[in-house]
Amino acid sequence: MPRVSLDARGETDAAHGRAISLRHAEGAESIAEGVEPVALLDASGNLCAIGRRTDRDVRVVRGVRL
Repeated sequence: MPRVSLDARGETDAAHGRAISLRHAEGAESIAEGVEPVALLDASGNLCAIGRRTDRDVRVVRGVRL
């Protein structure tokens, strides 16, 4: 499964189920559009959501509560 590292803003967006801009998702630009699932990781490397890469952002498909 492809992995994307989120910055603080990306983590907040993922936690609220909002679309995550590519600038807040390190590694997302190298993932092809439409790829799902994508592991969305916080700064510590913990899974915070599962996403799908779109043409302009990463969309949360499923949140993860720890």
